[in-house]
Amino acid sequence: MAIGKLIFVYNANSGRINSWLDSAHKIISPSTYQCKLCELTHGAFTEHDEWSRFRESLAGEREVYAGLDPARKLARIKHTVRIFAQG
Repeated sequence: MAIGKLIFVYNANSGRINSWLDSAHKIISPSTYQCKLCELTHGAFTEHDEWSRFRESLAGEREVYAGLDPARKLARIKHTVRIFAQG
């Protein structure tokens, strides 16, 4: 069976203000930050180089990235493989 899409769901809400709050949380109290996918893919301000290279190696049409708020809509896509980062 072919993979339709890989869906990476960040355990964080999307938006500029939430992004700033998440960055502050990573700096002030990194041990309590709940998004393991965020930890894997991003530092406090930028995407990790290794993750960026991995992401670029994927077929661009096959991956979708979302925060918690749009994840409910994405979960309805049929024939997908969902990768959820658990906090």
